[in-house]
Amino acid sequence: MKANYVNRSGGASSTAGGTGAVNYTPVSGAAVNLMSSGGVWRDHKYGTATETTTTQNQFRTFATTTYGGNVRTNAHGVSKLELPGIGSYNETNLASTPEDDRNSGRQLIEPRNPWKWNGTTWAEDTDDTATRELKFSRKAGLYIIVNPDDTSRTGKLPDGTNQPILPRSYRAWLNIVNSDATHTLREVVLPGQPSYGHNDGGTPGTTVALLADDTMYSNVLPNRYTETTAAGSNQILRTAQTAYQLGSGYLINNAGGYAIGATDLVLDTGTGIIRAGDTVLIGTNFYLVVADQTAAGMIKLATPGLKAAVADNATVTVSPFGVIGTAAAGPNYLINNAGGYAIGATTLTIDTGTGTILPGNSVTIGTSKYLVTSTVSTAPPLTSVTIAPPGLRAAVADNATVVTDLTSGSLGTAKGYQVAFPYAVGISNLMLDTGTGTIQPGNRLYIEGNTHLVASLPTGAVSSGAVSIIPALSAAIADDTLVTVDPLPNTGYYVSGGTGDDFPAENATRPYPAEAYFFDMRRANGNVGYNSNIAGGTARAAANYLPRAIAKIDFDMARFKMMFHRTVSGATTSTGYNAGVPTATNWANSIFNPAGASVALDLGVDVDNAAAFAYTSFPAAGTPETVNRPDPFRLYYTPAFLTPGTPGLIPADPGTLAVPAADLALAWYDGIAIYIHSVDAERRAQSLVAGKNDRVDSGVRLINGRGPLPSYTTSGKTGLSFATNDAAYIIGHYNADGTINATSTNNTNPGGFSATYPDSANERLASVMSDAITLLSQPEFSSASAPYFQTNGWNDALSAFRFTSTAWVATWRSGAPSGTNNYEGLGTSATAIRPGALPTSSTPGTGGATRQTKLSPPIDTEFSTALLMGMVPSNHNATGLTDRPPISAANAQYSGGAHNFPRLLEDWHNDMDTGIAANSKLYIRGSMVALFESRVAMEPWNIRCYAAPDRFWGLHYGFTQPSHDVPLEPLVVGADRLGFRELSAADYATRKAFLESLTTIP
Repeated sequence: MKANYVNRSGGASSTAGGTGAVNYTPVSGAAVNLMSSGGVWRDHKYGTATETTTTQNQFRTFATTTYGGNVRTNAHGVSKLELPGIGSYNETNLASTPEDDRNSGRQLIEPRNPWKWNGTTWAEDTDDTATRELKFSRKAGLYIIVNPDDTSRTGKLPDGTNQPILPRSYRAWLNIVNSDATHTLREVVLPGQPSYGHNDGGTPGTTVALLADDTMYSNVLPNRYTETTAAGSNQILRTAQTAYQLGSGYLINNAGGYAIGATDLVLDTGTGIIRAGDTVLIGTNFYLVVADQTAAGMIKLATPGLKAAVADNATVTVSPFGVIGTAAAGPNYLINNAGGYAIGATTLTIDTGTGTILPGNSVTIGTSKYLVTSTVSTAPPLTSVTIAPPGLRAAVADNATVVTDLTSGSLGTAKGYQVAFPYAVGISNLMLDTGTGTIQPGNRLYIEGNTHLVASLPTGAVSSGAVSIIPALSAAIADDTLVTVDPLPNTGYYVSGGTGDDFPAENATRPYPAEAYFFDMRRANGNVGYNSNIAGGTARAAANYLPRAIAKIDFDMARFKMMFHRTVSGATTSTGYNAGVPTATNWANSIFNPAGASVALDLGVDVDNAAAFAYTSFPAAGTPETVNRPDPFRLYYTPAFLTPGTPGLIPADPGTLAVPAADLALAWYDGIAIYIHSVDAERRAQSLVAGKNDRVDSGVRLINGRGPLPSYTTSGKTGLSFATNDAAYIIGHYNADGTINATSTNNTNPGGFSATYPDSANERLASVMSDAITLLSQPEFSSASAPYFQTNGWNDALSAFRFTSTAWVATWRSGAPSGTNNYEGLGTSATAIRPGALPTSSTPGTGGATRQTKLSPPIDTEFSTALLMGMVPSNHNATGLTDRPPISAANAQYSGGAHNFPRLLEDWHNDMDTGIAANSKLYIRGSMVALFESRVAMEPWNIRCYAAPDRFWGLHYGFTQPSHDVPLEPLVVGADRLGFRELSAADYATRKAFLESLTTIP
């Protein structure tokens, strides 16, 4: 060891290895400590200050005699495993080689031609031929670029070319590598994906200025976002809220300013698009934007426009999306006009009420709902509100109530609506027919490629068929034209609410992050990590320990499996666990019910939103309604792929865009391989704002992986591999059902000992490869009361809390670790909250008891996958790796060893929590490889963030069998010289012919 072991209280060991036992268990079953009874560590130094041939021989004899052949090092002749095309790992970078010798193996998970810090600046790297061939990112059949940041970034495609990615968005491609090493890249739209493609706004380019007016196309394909499937949402990948609240820094751009009533306002200086449905603050008034910002920088306000004149350079601030006012039943707002208001009135004086009404909210007045477009202020008491034209549907009397709807900002559930008559240009009142479900004021409607906001409609569902829109129709439409609710507003994690992307403070009223973030208590500003390894932790007095928010990039394996079955075989059901919010209806099959059983899940949607799930019809040839039916789990090509001259336009029959099973088979030629390129994951900040990075730190999380992962069944094409250049987190059972067989002698295949044998014949080999891997415990819910609530396991809303209530003090961030200051995280001064409604929700839920600690994980958790990851070596010196290194010299911190491989963040141990009867158990069957140094999650090990489980780790039985490869498994070369013999000419010819007959590796 090159650094002292530092424990929770800040104490450091005085010798390499510390004083704790390091036990290996031989086949006999009797554990043997690597330290002798006389205090000699029986390692390569064997009690001496330096390693010599003599001490190596002593270790070899001891290990061989004691453990047989089960503990072997280079002292036994084990040679270094080499990746073809990659240089050898060295602890220090060699000046004689062009690559970074400390991190050469990380090329396996890096994107093509990555950006790297050369000690002076960030520069684009060009892969040589050998490096290009070995990269997972080059051959992955499904390639996804994700940008969780609030500014545009540039990603890399599998062929090495640059691809601009707009803020808080993602795009996906099928990647077919041709025989001549070229790529056929086809952009696809994943189920529930909010938007796709890239409209360059007439100014193509990759600079911030040129990207400022760029947009993406809203997904209105049959797999558009919906929450009405058998499993709730159909979304596979979810990250920070896309496309809304992106505008910032805008000013009025008109020398003369604008007078009262103006609706078309030109802006300048800002960045990010302002979209229809956004709310903006100008002066002291709030206004609803009713049309997407144009390339010229113009926005359109709902009429009657400005309530007060504004001057040139007045600020225009975009408000958070989805905020609902608080003016509800109780002391209501009342109409304040003795004569009442006639049909068509839009500006209404109100009085007596309390609470807020916000632009973008809908209000109920009489028997109709109306969209609020502006208010004089948001603070009560309000004096007036303006509703969208054409205004009131019916006259209202003085003292009629005005109540904010709880459904404000929510997504309607409408399906299959068509206009009942042909309509001319300028019409704003439409009659609809044939459809089902609700439409809400403020919803965006897609009609013949144009976007409209719903201004008003009768209370509840559109049973009468009447709906008003703004702006009015800009082109005539025919009878039976399809009307689609644009799902974009609810298709991502909100970036508002909670404490934003800041670490919450003690005494905070909302000590939880915004929906888009969670907290990994190890990852901290400046990568300082533990920050207590020097002088017993006294460094904290000068530099507080400050964990930072991690943006979620959540990939849902349960819903991906549903997509796989729907796309590959045209299935109408998929067997798996229900990953929706637990209810009485789905509890028997819930992924969060330990006793839950898998079931055939319908791949359609519930057409009438009834309790019984019965919809099994899918798009088919016929009427516009039939061909545009929802197909929520189908994979589609983007319209731009088939119609490059008119990208973004949906063909009359969207079924022509459905991805054929044969195309998937070409991309996934040796099994399912998925790569997520998280843009700028490795790139540290070049400047700091208030002590924070100028970019978003992110983490790719694999969720809902309980049960066998999807796989082809064709020989040589089975299994699933997942890789990312970012840090990865696996939440709960993965490729395993969670039913534990704890009998280590049970060799039944399948179903034997859980650390070795698969659960069933349906379980295929899997792998996860990333910068670092953190395993989080299986979430468990209770059905004791409604709503069902989480009782155990990982929950995002509690991620900033400490994991135990003992030996914790309020000065945990600034005080040196001690016997009373043992743990990281918010404590008793923070506001107690309930776990989120789902494990991935950062907003507190309404079920269960309030807490000030993380949930304990007494449920044993099972992972069936090979893990390839990076680590932070002992005494790590990251100088020169980034433009903002975590430290300026070697950090004197222990790597964490087996304690930290893979990483943990929870209390798995019964001596920390009296509610745990016995240590929780962590089962891993697969393999675990540390191949490089981490470049994203570079913080040193921190035992103050977790308490270890009982670990049961073993080689997956499948890896001992012939033809066991997982998709895109990296090839290594290693050899032990055990002896040699001469071959006869005949032997040589036979062996040569055999080798030449082997299939060429693509």
